[in-house]
Amino acid sequence: MNRFCTNDIVSRAQGATFLWRMEAMPAASAVIEFDDVAPNTFYTEAVRWMVELRYTSGTSPSTFSPNENLTREQFVTFLWRLAGQPPPLEPLPFNDVNPDGFSADAVAWAAEVGVTTGTSATTFSPSDTATRGQAAAFIHRYERLGIQFAGGAHD
Repeated sequence: MNRFCTNDIVSRAQGATFLWRMEAMPAASAVIEFDDVAPNTFYTEAVRWMVELRYTSGTSPSTFSPNENLTREQFVTFLWRLAGQPPPLEPLPFNDVNPDGFSADAVAWAAEVGVTTGTSATTFSPSDTATRGQAAAFIHRYERLGIQFAGGAHD
């Protein structure tokens, strides 16, 4: 039986791999300096690509934390960086996102272009773990908008 497991949580390794695969698994040559990213894992090349294009700097200078849960704000921030970090034109519509936090512009942009509608009209639930269903919805909406990723041509 094949299952998507819509409500399963997404790890940071899985999130990086989803985005890398979305972009047709581009080659990258960056040196990974994260102590917790072993060579030859399913996510190694995805993290290498994200490091090379500066879509991630990890959870610290020496860690990526591949097995930690990926939060909704982290995933939307990865998508926003993929899109070239466009400045949002509309104010942040959610009252549970810190306007001075790392994800404020990313979440405002994602709401503005329709990548997210939030978990309610006024909340985004930024610290909640992203589910596989949510990640798929964010990616689908991102792709549907035809957003070109900042790293080069998008096939």
